[in-house]
Amino acid sequence: MKKFLLFLLLVAPVAIAENFLLNFTDESHIQFDQTVWQQAAHTNNYGLFVHKKSLNTHELTLEMTSLVEFHKPGGFKFELFPVPVKRIYTYGIIECKNGVFNVLNSWYVDSSDKIVYTETHSLDSYIVDMTEQNTPRNDLFRMTCPNN
Repeated sequence: MKKFLLFLLLVAPVAIAENFLLNFTDESHIQFDQTVWQQAAHTNNYGLFVHKKSLNTHELTLEMTSLVEFHKPGGFKFELFPVPVKRIYTYGIIECKNGVFNVLNSWYVDSSDKIVYTETHSLDSYIVDMTEQNTPRNDLFRMTCPNN
C-alpha cells in the first residue's frame, strides 16, 4: 500500500502538468519553451499566445492553455507581487458556441520562470467574454474557434 501511495504522489504532478500543457520543472518553476506556442495577438505591452495543442480541434468546448508574455525585459510590475511578472500562464475551458473562456488556473512567473503567484477558480466563477471585436482575446478566440 505504501508503494502505491508513493507511486500516486510521483505520477500525479506529471499527469496534472500534461493536462495544463505546461513544463513544470518542479513545483515552483514553469520552463518556457517558445516552440510550443502560437502567437494570437500582439500589443505594445505584451504578446498573447496559445499552446499549439489547443488549436485545430474543431470542438465547441475545449481545454485551452494560453500565455501572456510582457515585452519589458524584467517583466511587468503588479502592486500585489514583490517582483515583476514576465509571463502569465492560463488554463481553462473555452466555449466556442457562447464565446466565453472559463479560467480555471493561472500562474504568474518572474523572468527566471519562478512561480510568484497561483490562482485557482471553480467552473463558472471567472468567465471572460471573448467576443469583443478588435481585442487580443477576440483574436485568440477566432484562432481557437475558427468556425465562430
